[in-house]
Amino acid sequence: MNIFIPLLLLIPHIGLAQIDATALSQQIAQWVENELSSQDLEGRTQVSVNSIDSRVRLEDCDALDISALTTTVSQGRFTVKAECQDPNHWKIHVPVEVERSLEVITLRAPIKRGEIIQEQDIILTAQNVNKLTQGYFTSRTDVLGKIAKRSLAPGMAVLPQWLDEPILIERQDKISIIAEFEGLTVKAFGIAQESGRKGESIKVKNVSSKRTVHAQVIDQNTVKVPL
Repeated sequence: MNIFIPLLLLIPHIGLAQIDATALSQQIAQWVENELSSQDLEGRTQVSVNSIDSRVRLEDCDALDISALTTTVSQGRFTVKAECQDPNHWKIHVPVEVERSLEVITLRAPIKRGEIIQEQDIILTAQNVNKLTQGYFTSRTDVLGKIAKRSLAPGMAVLPQWLDEPILIERQDKISIIAEFEGLTVKAFGIAQESGRKGESIKVKNVSSKRTVHAQVIDQNTVKVPL
């Protein structure tokens, strides 16, 4: 007779050869590790399998099938199913957690709001990226030159929402306005009517025509008018 318990276990009859719970946990951990190794993931991974109650009795199995109840096995928490088909049928669902550690950009020094992130301010340290659900950086170039939106303390992993692009063009800056059409580039001198960061659209005034147009910030001296 099949009886369900919290682990969704189908309890076998007593008196037959049984599988050791610890050995089964090790088989599940090995299966997860094999799945992870086939994905060529960055960083180091550590697999933790929830303990199976030693009082649970599972009959010996010649054909054990292990699978995940999720589409992918990478990091975080998920459930693994171990099911026996021969000679006895039983199945058990076991929670598993994969902790993935990566070298991520971390603050070496305190940063005040509005300050620019510089080389001496950051360092790469190993972090559990399972906990960095709001994102992280692994490359220095992704954060250098960015501006802090808030005060940041040493030891903190840098999150994307804490940074902003620096203002490249200030209002009243003298700039070059370029426009490209069918392989031709037209260039004019202008005055910025607004401040802007890279990629932003700002108002600029063409010195020659006196017209004000919207243009995209390219660098500290250049904006591009879309055609």
